[in-house]
Amino acid sequence: MWTIRIALLGDIHGNLAALEAVLADVARAGADALLCTGDLVNYGPEPAAVIRRIQAAGAACVVGNHDRLLARWRGQPLAARPGRDMAVEEACLRWTASRLGEADRAWLGALPEQVVWGVLLVVHGSPRSPDEYVRPDAGAPLWAALAQATRARRCTALAMGHTHLPLCRREHGVQFFNPGSVGWPKDGDPRAAYGLLGPSGFAIRRVAHDAASVAAAMRAARLPDGVASAIAAGGPAPGA
Repeated sequence: MWTIRIALLGDIHGNLAALEAVLADVARAGADALLCTGDLVNYGPEPAAVIRRIQAAGAACVVGNHDRLLARWRGQPLAARPGRDMAVEEACLRWTASRLGEADRAWLGALPEQVVWGVLLVVHGSPRSPDEYVRPDAGAPLWAALAQATRARRCTALAMGHTHLPLCRREHGVQFFNPGSVGWPKDGDPRAAYGLLGPSGFAIRRVAHDAASVAAAMRAARLPDGVASAIAAGGPAPGA
C-alpha cells in the first residue's frame, strides 16, 4: 500500500531536543515525506525554535489544539476543564505566549485542521475535532464513526495525535495510526516517539534524548514543576 517511507510525528510541545533527535533518526531511516499531527507548542522550553525547525524541515502540518489556542489567546481566562488544574495550564500558556512573536502566532493560526496525503488523512484529535481524544481503548462505535469520517474524505488511513499514546489498528476497512508524542510521551517511556510508515508497514520508533536537561530548562524558566517532572519521566502530569 505504501510505496514510500512517510515519517509521522506530532505533539512536540516545545521540546526542541526531542525534535532534533527524531529528525536525525528520520534522516537515517530515509523517509521521503514528513507529516505532523500538530501541537508544536506549549509546555516545553523552546516553542519558537520548534516552529522554525518544523518549517525548515518542510513538514506538512495540521493545527493542534494548543497551536490554535496560542494563535488566538490574548490573556483571557481559560474555561475550566474537568480534571485539569487551570492555574498550571494558564502558567504554561502565558509563558509560551511571551516567547512567540506575531508571525509565529499567525503561522500557527493558518495551519489546516486536516491534510490529505494520498489515501492518508492527517488530523490532530479526530476528523471531527482537533480536541477529540481517540484513545487506544476506544469503543467500537467510535471506530465505526471515525472510519466513516475517513472514507468521506476518500481516504483509507487516518493519522491522529493528541493523546500522546502510540496506536496502530485496523477497523471497518480503515487503518488508524497514532505516532505517539515527540516532546511529551505519556506511555511511561520518556524517549521521543514517532511513526514510520512504508512498504513494510507501520512501526513506532523510539529515540533517546536528554529529557532530564529539558526538564531542568523548564524549571529554570519557572514553568510548572509537575509538567517538567512528567516530561522527564514520560508520563502524565497532575492537572495537565
